Amino acid sequence: MKLLTNLNKLKMKIDLFCPSRERINKVLTFICSIITTAKDINNINLVLGVDDDDPKLDYYLKIAQNLNFIQLVRYPAGFFKEVGLSGLWNQMAKETTGEIIAMVGDDMKFETSNWDEKILNEFSSKKDNFYLIHCNDGMRGPGNKYANVPPLAVNSFIHRDYVDTIGQYMEVIEPNTYGDTYLDKVFELLDRKIYYHDVVIRHLHFSEYGGKDQVSVDLEKTREGIWNNPNIFEEKLMPEILKEVEIIKKKIAK
Repeated sequence: MKLLTNLNKLKMKIDLFCPSRERINKVLTFICSIITTAKDINNINLVLGVDDDDPKLDYYLKIAQNLNFIQLVRYPAGFFKEVGLSGLWNQMAKETTGEIIAMVGDDMKFETSNWDEKILNEFSSKKDNFYLIHCNDGMRGPGNKYANVPPLAVNSFIHRDYVDTIGQYMEVIEPNTYGDTYLDKVFELLDRKIYYHDVVIRHLHFSEYGGKDQVSVDLEKTREGIWNNPNIFEEKLMPEILKEVEIIKKKIAK
């Protein structure tokens, strides 16, 4: 039975959840970085989430039609305004089946060879599936610009068992921010967070690298009021995080 379990784990696939709008050049750079660094492209299902009213929709369709490791998840026009970024992530989780799911963005770039194999091997070696792996984002931590800022799970890999246990992938209380911080805190409190400093998934954030496209600027505007309230995480999100931690602890203990 143990051998069968290990064989099943070796067949795991990674779903990379990547909402995108209008940013064709960014998403092509992102895709190229995956192709040139992955050990085996068959390990990966890149899930592009695109609005039906995206003016660049035809380009996204052509990309998905020509690259068989890409899955397109299309949202109805106005869906983002209705449910926020968290809603996009959650919809992706509903429409995919990969065992490992990852929060990424079209403003990221994979720079380390064989990252997919390393992630899958790490999950395969665990006795259960409740772990979070995150990688060097090229901004925080030793060797980066913000060397004294602790690494944050800006990019994160978790097992789908987390979604099945909690009932959703992303929190929806603050739908346009704190998604990475939320997951980071959950797995920190579980003492199940693993950091790969030697695997770089560089975050080409517009505030650091320029190119302030309108999509990014508009999204940042929706966050301004939230970031100006330093207590919002503790007051609104920590109670939910603590509930989740207890649910997962009980699951692990079974």
